[in-house]
Amino acid sequence: MKRIERTFLLFFVLLIGSAATGFSQQCILTAKHDGQRVSASLYLAEYPPARLFVSLEEGLRSRIQFELYVYQQRGGILKVLGDKLVYEIQIFQEAKWDVFNKRFILVTPGSEIQTYTTKESFISAYFALSDIPINFRVQTGKEYYVQGRITLEMVKFLPPLNILSDIIPENIVTTDWERFPLSLSGETG
Repeated sequence: MKRIERTFLLFFVLLIGSAATGFSQQCILTAKHDGQRVSASLYLAEYPPARLFVSLEEGLRSRIQFELYVYQQRGGILKVLGDKLVYEIQIFQEAKWDVFNKRFILVTPGSEIQTYTTKESFISAYFALSDIPINFRVQTGKEYYVQGRITLEMVKFLPPLNILSDIIPENIVTTDWERFPLSLSGETG
């Protein structure tokens, strides 16, 4: 009985220790308003491409999620309730390596398939989304801000193996939330 307890304790310590060795990620968020439409761009900075390429070349898939939220700031007594969410979007992309044709395959929103033959072109497409349209009714005299983050799954596990995502914390890298005021007259960031 004591041996089982020690084994479990060792497993638990290793699990906690591996979670503590994670590294901090940062995303870069910009937003602009050109007078008629609002758009935002979200980029993953300081990404771990070596780990990603190893898993892709082993035949595994990766998935990245871009999250954008637009809030209207509240004032007065309603400020206690928090800011009002006026728009949200979550965009997923999935990547894999085609071992036969020696190219990266990126499945983008709408199930569009894009192929890349170089690592550099693949990285710039996979870790960034540019000019995402943000459609919401702008009220004059109100202040807005955009908030965004990126979640990268180095290996996308398929069911029933997706339970492994919970016990392998270094598999999922999530950036901190970035928040920028939305200037309704030009670009922010």
